[in-house]
Amino acid sequence: APSFDPNIFSFPVPEDVWNRLNALESNNPLLNRATEGLYAPGSTFKPFTASMALSDGVLDTNDEFPYGITKDKWIPGERFGIMSEITRSETTQGALNMKNAITYSDNIYFAWAALKVGADSFYKHCLDIGFSKKMPFDLPLKVGRISNTNEIKDQRTLADSGYGQGELWIAPLQMATSFGALANEGDIMVPRIVQSICHVDGAEYVTDRENPREVWLEKALPEQNVNKLIPYLKTVAEKGTAKEINAYKDLRSYEICAKTGTAEIGNDKTREIAWLIAFTTKKRDRLVCLTLEVPADEGKIRVDIAKQMLYASSTQEVFATAQAKESEPPR
Repeated sequence: APSFDPNIFSFPVPEDVWNRLNALESNNPLLNRATEGLYAPGSTFKPFTASMALSDGVLDTNDEFPYGITKDKWIPGERFGIMSEITRSETTQGALNMKNAITYSDNIYFAWAALKVGADSFYKHCLDIGFSKKMPFDLPLKVGRISNTNEIKDQRTLADSGYGQGELWIAPLQMATSFGALANEGDIMVPRIVQSICHVDGAEYVTDRENPREVWLEKALPEQNVNKLIPYLKTVAEKGTAKEINAYKDLRSYEICAKTGTAEIGNDKTREIAWLIAFTTKKRDRLVCLTLEVPADEGKIRVDIAKQMLYASSTQEVFATAQAKESEPPR
């Protein structure tokens, strides 16, 4: 959404219809946002920052943020060359270590992590996970961007990049594929539109071509890092920023890993890109990646959509049972 009727392209499109589709108030319905839209990944990028810090040995999972935070604000100061404040949305529960920082999506922790990694290494790690590289795909796909130049220009941009803002931009399809590395032992796969192409021969379907499973970037994330991060992503769905996703009891047995993210956009900062990425680790293979451009504070609707998409991977029987058991059916 916004959508259009594809049948109108079966014949020459009337000029007034074409003008309406391209009018500013139509919000670009002809733009394929999944492949051609570029968005700041927001907090969905935090697991990648965590992996960078683990790989470089600058942080361990038990390391706690060591500096003072006042009213959910931290000024890095001269030690990091940043005199302006970095803000988190709310206070993280418990010790401010890697697990809790991912669970409750703490911007301050990941700004600190990025600063410890350093601009040059952070940039290189982004290249390793596919930023600034053309991903093979059947449709035109915008290339993810690390910065507006060929380097991260200053410490503040580096800190903001640690929690998925700064000058990071990525298409939703590539974000889904990159995040899928966490479910594929660190490998980023080649995305496909269809698994196979068949034709009808009498009453049978005959396979003409099958797209094989193919790795695009092998071990883009070190497997030992993935093994450390998976339990943390489960806690995001159990009690963290995506806990609403487990509101339906039948979904809990899927042992969902998830990460939410928001990024303010527009000159007045009244709109948000609200992300949610989730995958199941039990019963069925299913990955959900969605991003919504919504008014500020309305990003919660992403969870409602994700629940419906995850239910679509289960049987109709489970779906019917969930509707009967819960007071409110999935929307």
